[in-house]
Amino acid sequence: QRRLASSPPSVFDPRTVSKMMKAPYLLLLFSMTAGTAIRAQVPPPPVEEYESPKVPEVDYYENKDWQEHANDTVVERLDIVLEHAISPYLEKNQKEYDDDDFIHSWSIHEFLWDKYANKTHERRFNGINTENHQEKWQHYRNTIIEKATKLGMDHKSLELALEKIRSGEKESLALLPITAQLVKRSTGNAWIIICKWEYSGFTDMETGEVVESGLGHVRGYVIDTETNKSIGFFTCG
Repeated sequence: QRRLASSPPSVFDPRTVSKMMKAPYLLLLFSMTAGTAIRAQVPPPPVEEYESPKVPEVDYYENKDWQEHANDTVVERLDIVLEHAISPYLEKNQKEYDDDDFIHSWSIHEFLWDKYANKTHERRFNGINTENHQEKWQHYRNTIIEKATKLGMDHKSLELALEKIRSGEKESLALLPITAQLVKRSTGNAWIIICKWEYSGFTDMETGEVVESGLGHVRGYVIDTETNKSIGFFTCG
């Protein structure tokens, strides 16, 4: 009797049994039946609920007022010792990683992220965009240095730190310094400088026009006041 082409071959067909007696077919049959049994016995892993971090709802500064909002930058001394501040992160990361250099840099990254990212102050600057970003950098830089000078802080090292940050990034990266805090170290001091950022020069594929995006990202630098060397960094995006 002729079997229709759409009908699967019966395992009781003599020709099928003959083929399945060969090793590859026996292995396949075993794998299929064993896999079915295992899947039936082992329940799927529970789906972990993920709660996204809470981000404050804030009113963004308007780009047209970008010069005015340079006055909202923060320049101050923090009464903390950096090594003490990152010690809980060091302790945690030493249990997970072996590389000492990575542990130290990642601990600073986590400390900075927890302290500065997704906070009301930095998010207000999201409304300022990448248009004329070099001019905006210069204006905010000058404002921050002027504030440090009036407070009697080490404005010379701050000026060098800001120059190091700007010269170390591509010109297409729009940066806006919004916070400069002087912290203690076990030996000496360091500047923590927080910047808003975004890549400039995006082109709308439909219109061909350059799109000026808001500075929706944040990053931070830790720079030693004596050596002007970078000792820590974090960024989003």
